[in-house]
Amino acid sequence: MEGTNAYSVIYTKKFKKQYKKIHGKNTRLETELLHVIAMLQTDTPLLAKHENHRLKGKVKHLSECHILPDWLLIYEKDTDARILVLVEMGTHTNLFG
Repeated sequence: MEGTNAYSVIYTKKFKKQYKKIHGKNTRLETELLHVIAMLQTDTPLLAKHENHRLKGKVKHLSECHILPDWLLIYEKDTDARILVLVEMGTHTNLFG
């Protein structure tokens, strides 16, 4: 993203692997995912439908949002360093059992 205030994005190996599985196969999912990432990267508030929230317990430093009703994105934002880490994505069942 352009602009000095945009977050730099770091993709974990797990996220890259999951993205590769959907790339070019589910256009709606991929489009929504890229839209949400752009919003996160520019600090644009997500819509209510994204159900953005912090996780609890051992992963309380992470956040989760809905890309589609049953497709989630787990990420971490470092506001001081302006870094957005895309940790993983998938269905609720795949991510949390």
